[in-house]
Amino acid sequence: MRPSKRSTRFHAYYTAPSADSTALDFVRQAMHANGDDFKPIWMTEFGLPSHVPTLATGPSDPISQPDEEKQAALVRGVYSGLKIQAIFFYQLRDTAVYDSAGRLIKLVYWGLVNRDLTRRKLSYDTYRNVVGGPLPPRGGGRVVYQPA
Repeated sequence: MRPSKRSTRFHAYYTAPSADSTALDFVRQAMHANGDDFKPIWMTEFGLPSHVPTLATGPSDPISQPDEEKQAALVRGVYSGLKIQAIFFYQLRDTAVYDSAGRLIKLVYWGLVNRDLTRRKLSYDTYRNVVGGPLPPRGGGRVVYQPA
C-alpha cells in the first residue's frame, strides 16, 4: 500500500478475486487506523499470467485454454466485485524479458493480448464486457474522451 495526500494505492497479485477483496479489507483497515477513510482507493496493479513463462526457444504464443479461463475469471471478478475508484490490469500485452546485452531470456504471458497483438485472449473480451467499452486502439492511436 502506498499512501499519498490524494489517494491510497495498492497492488494485489492473487489467483482469486476473493483474495484481492481480502487485501482490500486490509487496506481499508489501515486507512481507517490512520484517519484516511475519505481517500479514494486505487488498485494500481493486479494480474495473472495466462501461461507459464517460456524460454527464448519456446513458442511465441502458446494457448492454454484453462489458464486463459483463469485469467479471464480473475479479470471479471476483480472489475465486477471490488468497489473502488480505479483498477488497473498489470499488462495489456505479453512481453519478453532481455538480459543486459539485449539477448532474449524468456517470454512472459501476463497480457490481455499476445505479444505481437494478433490474438486477443479470453481476458480481453472479458475486460471489454465488464468495463463497458473497448481498449485503446493498436498502433499508438490516441483515445480521446468524449462525454455522452
